[in-house]
Amino acid sequence: MSFILRWLDLRRQRRPVGLRPHGEVTVSATCEDTATRVRRAVADVLGAHVTSDDGQTIEVAFGLVRSERLRCSLSSTEERQTRVRVEAVYPPGSPAPERSLSVDALLTALGRDERII
Repeated sequence: MSFILRWLDLRRQRRPVGLRPHGEVTVSATCEDTATRVRRAVADVLGAHVTSDDGQTIEVAFGLVRSERLRCSLSSTEERQTRVRVEAVYPPGSPAPERSLSVDALLTALGRDERII
């Protein structure tokens, strides 16, 4: 039995597997208008810049090497409803914290202001 445990390496402690910090908010606007709001909030609230944007997925960087990045995914839920999922992305090998202040700040900015920019 000990051979099997050594072969499967079950005695060694495993690192916890967790999800990246993320959150969702639903905005009362079309997908195009919501994408504009996300871009503006990224610049005004986070002081970051957009590195990739195809209209459905917006990736954001803060300009520092090996720092946190954000990925914003937009999907239409109803006629004038858009769901925005914001997820923090970290470099390979970096531990992912449970919460991200950047994710929280962006979701707050998108959720509190229901007017279309």
